[in-house]
Amino acid sequence: MKNAECHEDRPDFKDGLCRGCYTRQRTKTRKPVFTPTEKAERACASATRYAANNPDKVKKYQAFWRKANAQKRRTYEHKRRAALNGVSCVGVSPEEFRAKCEEHGNRCWYCFSVQDILTRDHVMPISLGGLDNPDNVVPACKRCNASKKNKRLEVWLDLPLLGEVR
Repeated sequence: MKNAECHEDRPDFKDGLCRGCYTRQRTKTRKPVFTPTEKAERACASATRYAANNPDKVKKYQAFWRKANAQKRRTYEHKRRAALNGVSCVGVSPEEFRAKCEEHGNRCWYCFSVQDILTRDHVMPISLGGLDNPDNVVPACKRCNASKKNKRLEVWLDLPLLGEVR
């Protein structure tokens, strides 16, 4: 083994340097170590820069993701609306909703029409204090769900409210 170029009295370790000099040089050129918080902040800043520099690409990808993940998006929206209304959110998973649809024979809970695509409807709307849980969610066709909006069932069906005399 030949002598290192840096210290002639020491044996060569790597790249013509002794072990001590090689370690010092490697320590100086080593990448900094970031905490998880710093890593997240750097990633967020990078994503923000990318979005600012590539708005068309970002818009195109978001549209693609929304289309490919429609059920996830709906679940997210339900949870977001529940949180905005101060309702504790249990949520209804896509599997639970599919099971509920099959339980009802893929029929709308309101008009009983058989549909390929059923939407979630909250019998007691979240905006009026209803919960986002399996007991309050029923399958509804788009037509019934759109016409009911955020009305209570009694109001939508034009029935007397509980305790009201007509």
